[in-house]
Amino acid sequence: MKQNRKEYLIFVLLVVIAAGVLVSTVMQTSQSMSESMNKENELKNMFHSIKPPPGAVLKDVESIHKTTSASAGGKYITQLTYDEIRTYYDNELKKAGWTFLKEEPLRDWGKEFGGRTIQYKKEDYFLDLDYYGSREKEFGFTYELYISWGVYLFSSIERIDV
Repeated sequence: MKQNRKEYLIFVLLVVIAAGVLVSTVMQTSQSMSESMNKENELKNMFHSIKPPPGAVLKDVESIHKTTSASAGGKYITQLTYDEIRTYYDNELKKAGWTFLKEEPLRDWGKEFGGRTIQYKKEDYFLDLDYYGSREKEFGFTYELYISWGVYLFSSIERIDV
């Protein structure tokens, strides 16, 4: 009889612990989702506050959030050259407090095709500008600009904390 009671108490204790862990996990996930939804809205506002260069047309806007990450951005069509786009955003982003991190060739399955990717940082946010060069007609846009929080969008550039 004593043995059954001891086993029962251990079982109840394990159930209480499991329920506590489950409730804690659900609460943390809910809080994280709420934070990432707020970040998504913040990123959308940040994205729309960055004016494109004259003549650039916004073709598509996207945003997403997951439990611990969010991103927002869009794709543009323009007749501007890469150097003109780069110079414009270097100036505009610097005024808005963004810091240039690096520039690299944009690759597709390890192959370079004339595109470039540029990364900037501001606080806990990363901004990626990808210029598609010779593949513009294939993709249907000239460049894309995305701001991310809690995630790194493009694997060709390592995340840098400054």
